[in-house]
Amino acid sequence: MKTTPPQMNKVVSARGGTYQVKHVALPFGDLPIDYEKLEEENKPMKPVGDVDKDTNKEGQGKYKLVTFVVFFANFLDWCLISVLNPSAPRYLGFSEDSESHPLSKLGFVISANAGVQLLANLVMGRIIDRLGAPIIFFIGMVMMLLSTLLLAFAGDISWDYRYELVLGFRMFQGFASGCASTAGMAWLCSSFSESKRSHAIGVAITGTGLGVVVGMPLGSAFASLGVVNGWRVPFLILDACLMINIGLFLYSLGSKLPRFENNDDGLGWKIVVRLALDPYIFSIFFLSLLLNTCVSSVEASLPTWIRIVLDAPQWSLGVFFIACHIPYTIVAFGCNALFERIGRHYALFLGNFIAGIGVFVAPFIIYAIHEGHMSLGFVAVPLALLGTGMGLFDAASMPFVAEIVEKRHANIMGSACAVINASWSLGFFIGPLGTNLLIDAFGYNRVYMGLGSFLFSSSFFCWFLRKIPLMKL
Repeated sequence: MKTTPPQMNKVVSARGGTYQVKHVALPFGDLPIDYEKLEEENKPMKPVGDVDKDTNKEGQGKYKLVTFVVFFANFLDWCLISVLNPSAPRYLGFSEDSESHPLSKLGFVISANAGVQLLANLVMGRIIDRLGAPIIFFIGMVMMLLSTLLLAFAGDISWDYRYELVLGFRMFQGFASGCASTAGMAWLCSSFSESKRSHAIGVAITGTGLGVVVGMPLGSAFASLGVVNGWRVPFLILDACLMINIGLFLYSLGSKLPRFENNDDGLGWKIVVRLALDPYIFSIFFLSLLLNTCVSSVEASLPTWIRIVLDAPQWSLGVFFIACHIPYTIVAFGCNALFERIGRHYALFLGNFIAGIGVFVAPFIIYAIHEGHMSLGFVAVPLALLGTGMGLFDAASMPFVAEIVEKRHANIMGSACAVINASWSLGFFIGPLGTNLLIDAFGYNRVYMGLGSFLFSSSFFCWFLRKIPLMKL
């Protein structure tokens, strides 16, 4: 009696795609796989819950809605980070001429968000791989809503406990930001194919630049309402926007949360170590860390520098940084097609190189303004170069990491996005804290020229990323 061998299903990863192959089980092992024939006869498996843009109008609508939800979350996150800066010194009773180092305490309030967000990124990457990005994204949005609501009513707190409670609320907000930002990027990376992913991430990243552009003027505009009302109103506005975004998120999911498969091969936390030690991912992490450290250092020190040296009016300090974030938004949103043509490694090179030049020339421009050779508006020139470099790097880095993960690792986008987000958080944490120490020791000119030289010199390491081997580690 002739029997038919049992049919078996095997999941195979090859050439950046994941395939499900039906074949006959053999007593001496699996059948050899012809990858060329596999690509022709089998369709790549998409993550469960994937959004297909090209199939129908409903798929196109879901694609746009998911992208907008992540974009809006990034926008609100950076609004919350930046809206605090203009009103915090007045609300917390800090002054620049105090001998009790209040500005250092203010620095802890501002950097506490990034410090806790760094820890959240490292923890949430593995949880996202197991539970799914949408679930963690929803939890992060709800926590962000609660933290913002607490900050909104912090104006009624007594002066004796105000600093400690605001610091605690900012740390809670940082953990929420780590959940939402990491999960949002992992959601986009896992849901879309490589051709659609670059556009989706480019749109989502523009929310960070727009958030800073809107957040600082929003905090400054309402600061005139008084200590309590000027603090409360911006947070209540952002709370209403967060509730709208949570509603859009739930609508985009339909009746239930999509399920994502766990592809870590049972390695657990070892996969995070493997990702961090991958030379290609580590190179992008290191370059991103340098760039974000320089950016945060400039944002923390340049306003004080131009106020002391150039006697710039208070209202102009926030306007100058708009010159940084508008080019960031334009470049991050509009250059995805360019990245596909020139290569993402070249986009990373241009990003760090242009940003390094912007930081390097800042002392020369400020000196020329001080001597009367230029007008005050030329302060926007190095900031525009810095924003352009940031936009080039940030828009290309996350799709590049997703491509590396697909070619060299299991499909664990949560941990991959957590590694890159950790470089952002670490840079914005050590930048404000370390810049003042360096400036006290070496002065503004040497620190800026050193940071700029180091940044554009390190950009040449991107040549190492020009070709990624198509193999598993």
